[in-house]
Amino acid sequence: MGKSGPTLDIISYFPENDWGVFEEIAPLYEKGLSISDIADQTGLKNTAIWRNLKKQRKVLRSQDPVSFDRWRKGRGKTRARPPYGFCYFQGEVIKSPNEYPTLLLIESLSRKQRLSITAIVDALAKKKIKSRTGKPWSYNVIKSVLKRFDDGTIEKLLNNGPKTKGRNK
Repeated sequence: MGKSGPTLDIISYFPENDWGVFEEIAPLYEKGLSISDIADQTGLKNTAIWRNLKKQRKVLRSQDPVSFDRWRKGRGKTRARPPYGFCYFQGEVIKSPNEYPTLLLIESLSRKQRLSITAIVDALAKKKIKSRTGKPWSYNVIKSVLKRFDDGTIEKLLNNGPKTKGRNK
């Protein structure tokens, strides 16, 4: 007689109707939240969310990358990364609590103190402020940030009322 333990029965539950799950995720999806954002809020897996939306014949948004120009026109959240100093929160572009103060510092060093781009890069390195990616600042990145001030992109975002994450006013 060989060694054998008790037999285990594995019971799987596959509900016929996931309507309760759909009622929870559909409003979030309609608000513009991404599948990943919904998964973070609900604790469901991305595939379960997709499956439920498809099962209920919900019209799904395109998951193809969208150009920054389309994002700039205000068509909601896309895969384009928002400009430095801003982030997505619940489908809206808001001031990033980590990056926005650095954005203001860059503008101040350029406009008020009249520092060159190279001097701004050096000042940020001296203060040990890293870029969004955690790398040291480069000349071209600072140039791009300042260009967004000049072409009005930052002003448009500020006029559209982005809020600071975590602060309700």
